[in-house]
Amino acid sequence: MISRVLRIFQVKELTSNADAETIRETLRDISGIVKVEPIIDAGVVEIEYENALVDRETIRRLFAEKGYTLLP
Repeated sequence: MISRVLRIFQVKELTSNADAETIRETLRDISGIVKVEPIIDAGVVEIEYENALVDRETIRRLFAEKGYTLLP
């Protein structure tokens, strides 16, 4: 059984519904991503992923490719 991680990422540029949709579309088809839930008011994205297939750095890179910055 593959272990899953549920992590909340703070995203500097998450300010609108358009940003939320871009983030959903960016991660939707990535193998190992199970759930993507942007929370605009808080500036965060809740992501559930399979740890063996996706890691934090991969997620950070995917966000950066679309112009979004994950905060520490």
